[in-house]
Amino acid sequence: FSELNNPGIYGVLDQPYASWFGFTEHEANQLLQQTGHSDRLELVRQAYDGYRFGADQPVMIYNPWSVINDLCKPTAKPGLHWVNTSDNYLIQQLLTRANTDTKKGLHQLLSASTHYSSTQTIKEHVPLRFLENDSAHLWGLLLASGYVTAASHQKKADSLEHVVQLRIPNQEVMCVYNDLLRRWLTSGAGASGTALLDALVAGQVQEFASHFKQFALESIGYFDKSNTQPERFYHGFVLGMMHYLQDRYIVDSQRESGLGRYDLALEPKDKTLPGFVMEFKTCLGDPVLLNDTAQQALQQIQDKQYHIELAKRGVKPIIALGFAFSGKQVAIVHKTLTGASAAQQ
Repeated sequence: FSELNNPGIYGVLDQPYASWFGFTEHEANQLLQQTGHSDRLELVRQAYDGYRFGADQPVMIYNPWSVINDLCKPTAKPGLHWVNTSDNYLIQQLLTRANTDTKKGLHQLLSASTHYSSTQTIKEHVPLRFLENDSAHLWGLLLASGYVTAASHQKKADSLEHVVQLRIPNQEVMCVYNDLLRRWLTSGAGASGTALLDALVAGQVQEFASHFKQFALESIGYFDKSNTQPERFYHGFVLGMMHYLQDRYIVDSQRESGLGRYDLALEPKDKTLPGFVMEFKTCLGDPVLLNDTAQQALQQIQDKQYHIELAKRGVKPIIALGFAFSGKQVAIVHKTLTGASAAQQ
């Protein structure tokens, strides 16, 4: 122990040695030229570049492991190399069990409406025992291990915390999130998240509701230790829904419309598809009151005119859905609004 005391530690947000964590743009260019693959520069950049190191004069870095492996076995589409060095089990478990605020941050990272970025408070030094209880430590782990990178940051005065604008660095890391969401949506023993979302898009609301109840039962039971916080399930579901439907829908969470903020809205890119507005409520009393609580959620959509923005953009029909949770139980009620009736309300 006496041979190595108090080493200096330089992390992602420190300026010294910022260019030593991987390949710079110049170094990546040199490697591509020397191996006769200069024509792959843009492909390699999109797949493996994007890491930002340092503060005052940040350096953009390519993942060295991935670049080397790609040049050894070049293919038409850059392969997944760094992300396949582990099964990402720890990250999957931490993100699945994360609190509401963390899942909102994940939603922002994967959303075009937020320019694929999320501003978070982080702590660089990560005691593993605090990961599940402190989102600042969890974001710090994701930053230090390469699952996100810093677009900009500012250190808080008299604090160990930093306020960091985070983003997903490149296509290879995006695949990690794709895989995490795929596993989450197909994790149920009987219910399939993808099947229920397909039923929703097809306008088969009763089938969607039936699948959703079973999926919620299995998902809350598996992921939520207390089994009494369905909000965790909801935010995870929003995340999965957003990504699974992104080719067909613009998914927005808690945005202003009408006289308030809706919980979730789906705007179809193809206006022949239905639009959706959803409101979620927790029933803290007798589960028998679930249906009444769901009706209240549905009525709130209409009273607050949450659907008005979709109607203005020519979406029809618009299907309003009210959800009520009590532990693992869910009640769902819906009402179809035509373009005309939506605009009048």
